[in-house]
Amino acid sequence: MSMTPGREHLDELLDQSIPRTTPITTDVADEIMRLQVAAAASVGSSSRRRRWRPVAAGFAAVLLAGGVATAAAAATGQWTLPWATNNAVASFSFTLPSGFECEQRIAA
Repeated sequence: MSMTPGREHLDELLDQSIPRTTPITTDVADEIMRLQVAAAASVGSSSRRRRWRPVAAGFAAVLLAGGVATAAAAATGQWTLPWATNNAVASFSFTLPSGFECEQRIAA
């Protein structure tokens, strides 16, 4: 059901929905240059960068502290709950498709 053989109906609809564009004349080009200069003058790119530096530094510090805490808990075994390790009624092991081995413990 296409207007042109070998073309999909969606292609025809997309071709019809192309927005009309203004031809670039010298007046239009001059106005675009004026707008670019005005926009560059009104936006201070250096002030934008200054605001993001403390935010990025704070985010990096939080990630670093969280990573250190997680590594310490994993190395010392402190992140397992004592009731699950000491009073386990049953446990079973399984291997995930990724190859990671897990253990499920059931406590009363």
